[in-house]
Amino acid sequence: MPIILTLGPPLPAPSAPDTAPVTGPNTDPTAAPTPPGAETTDADPGPAPPSGEARAASPGHEAHFAALGPGLLARVRPEIVATPLIGHGFDALDVLAQLAEAGWHGVLRVHAPRLPAVHLLAEELREEAARLSDAIDVEIEILG
Repeated sequence: MPIILTLGPPLPAPSAPDTAPVTGPNTDPTAAPTPPGAETTDADPGPAPPSGEARAASPGHEAHFAALGPGLLARVRPEIVATPLIGHGFDALDVLAQLAEAGWHGVLRVHAPRLPAVHLLAEELREEAARLSDAIDVEIEILG
């Protein structure tokens, strides 16, 4: 079974409500004032992203894009890196560039929603992979 490193979290689907935390001063005029330096959260952001270290998961490992680099790749030694097409603060092209810069070789598996011209997306990612490294193959996995 190949070792898989999964990057995330992906952005919510366009039809899903925004679940990102809202921070800053309270804008409700009837609410008590927020003390200086305190944050308010109007939505549950869900679980916090993992720390800089990869955490064990089944069947591979998970990490946030910010942790992606030579150290993480050396520790995990993934044969496949799976990533959403667009995540929070990164996209598949960012991941591809980081992997190429780190000298990684393997398969970049991009999870994408159904799109009208997904073949054009796949072609662009494969062309960029060939330009950056001859050791990274790109697969597109259509979700939904």
